[in-house]
Amino acid sequence: MADVHGFPKLPVDDRPDLAAGSPAYTNPIVIRFGTMPPDTMEFEINKALVARRFTNRAAAYDGVSSRQATMAQALLGTTQARMASAPGRILELGSGTGTLTSAIRRTWPAARLVAIDLSQAMLDLALSKADCADVDFRCGDAESMIDELAGAGPFDLVISSAAVQWFADGPAAIQGYCELLRAGGLASIATFGPDTFQELSQAFRAAAAEIDRPPYQRVLTFPAAAAWRQALAPPRLDVDIIEERQTEWFDTVPDMLAAIRGVGAGNANRHYAPIGKRLYAAMTRAYRDRFGGAGPVPATFHMQYIYCRRAD
Repeated sequence: MADVHGFPKLPVDDRPDLAAGSPAYTNPIVIRFGTMPPDTMEFEINKALVARRFTNRAAAYDGVSSRQATMAQALLGTTQARMASAPGRILELGSGTGTLTSAIRRTWPAARLVAIDLSQAMLDLALSKADCADVDFRCGDAESMIDELAGAGPFDLVISSAAVQWFADGPAAIQGYCELLRAGGLASIATFGPDTFQELSQAFRAAAAEIDRPPYQRVLTFPAAAAWRQALAPPRLDVDIIEERQTEWFDTVPDMLAAIRGVGAGNANRHYAPIGKRLYAAMTRAYRDRFGGAGPVPATFHMQYIYCRRAD
């Protein structure tokens, strides 16, 4: 469904200040995806907005999150290979609807498993899975729960897939969670790297130049492997990072943006500003001209698998 300008028009369900017909309603997909205000380059994650988005999409999430499910499966397989023995206590950060949670329970059925998520609606769906009946689910912001969860540890394994990108400082938070590991314990993290959505970033920069707008970063950025290594530096942690890049193809730029939004991903900056019709039109034109031509358009996904073993 499109509006009178031909732009994709979706319900405004996660920003109460964006009502249909308002000046900021020009393109809700892109507004949500990543905008910087004209007077700052600061990016501050709005956790309430993140929680609301995932709550609104919880019922449909499993049907549209194949990328996240693939990451979780890969992470669990490599984690299992790195465990010398079955873990007794496991902590999962960002459990979502329980895809990884249930797989963990099937892999290590005797382990005590604590799972955290920001969205109660996601946790309710996880609880409905047969394998998750005895999981200790807790709703909250995992980034701020390190001290609270210390009483449930120490843990043999801390694991998280496609969640820490929503932390204000993912590397610092995981460093804190590594303190909850037993000696020899493992933290296994799957998250996105800085090349994710690189085409969209380049298209926005080209569009800004075309219409003489400031070239602000309008796409969520992710820490590079170097930032993770610096935060998780030895001697107390042995760190290994594996990176992988894959490309997905979409019929149109709006299709690509809608797919991203469908899994709750998008701009979660507390500071935002409307993009407007001219910048959106220039961005879609630059995206197709640079990357799609007459055919489908690509989107890069840069995955990082981060393994931290506590040495002491």
